Amino acid sequence: SYAITVTVNDGFLSPVVLFDQQPATGRVGQGEYQYFKYFIRSSPPGPHSSVPLSLQFILTPAGGADVDLYMTIAANDSVAREPGRQTFDYKSTSWSDVVEHIEFSHKMPQYCYDCVVYLAAYGYSAGPFSIQVSSTGIFSLQDNVAVGGVINKNAFNYYSFYNADAYAEMTIMLTSVRPPPPR
Repeated sequence: SYAITVTVNDGFLSPVVLFDQQPATGRVGQGEYQYFKYFIRSSPPGPHSSVPLSLQFILTPAGGADVDLYMTIAANDSVAREPGRQTFDYKSTSWSDVVEHIEFSHKMPQYCYDCVVYLAAYGYSAGPFSIQVSSTGIFSLQDNVAVGGVINKNAFNYYSFYNADAYAEMTIMLTSVRPPPPR
């Protein structure tokens, strides 16, 4: 038996495509980037068209890593800009190994439909992370993969988990993290 893995890393030229409610994992070195993109699409025109009114981009560092999140937006008629510490439309740069969170809402000036969001995970310190986008406010959990979140007072976050084994024992653990002061 054997395993085969293919990895292509052309930086911004080959970003990992994110899908709604499907966490992805990555790893960055100190001072390095890993790139992602997410397509904001509206459903086909018609009487029951739907469009996402809000997107949540959540990056959860692991293993003590400090990974920051930068975002640029490219409408259909614009050139994609590489997100990073110097070029971004939105960013989340918390201290230490705190969850990074960017909410992108239809109320924000650059929100668009049928466009592309580019994301850069930057290693302030090296380490692994998971990243997820949700356009419905429901976050999909994977077995043994931590997902972080940010919540406002008197608000809710919703999560789902598919358990393929109806007889399996399931443990759900929530850990409160007090964020450090902004840097």
